Amino acid sequence: MQWLSMSQRGALDEPGVRLLTVHSAKGLEFRAVALVGLNEGTFPYYKALSSETAINEERRSVYVAVTRAARVLLITRPMFRETRYGPRAQEASRFISEMALSMTSQAL
Repeated sequence: MQWLSMSQRGALDEPGVRLLTVHSAKGLEFRAVALVGLNEGTFPYYKALSSETAINEERRSVYVAVTRAARVLLITRPMFRETRYGPRAQEASRFISEMALSMTSQAL
């Protein structure tokens, strides 16, 4: 991630793909935004699950990410995650249902 951010030295209005964290996207707008990995434990981050204040901060961050898209918003999440013990089912983020979104499953 650090290497990618260092290699992106062009102006934001130049053509191309930008890889940003949700926090660094505040105040910016893009034609298309892909929000990747919207699972419990990832977004909201697992360390935030014990505090309502931290959950609300994560909720605001999702709002920021979603509202950065001018035309297209793509939200993805893995159904399974590979661990050293084998595949582990992943629960969808609570923010998906709070936004009244339904996820469709597509295998590639």
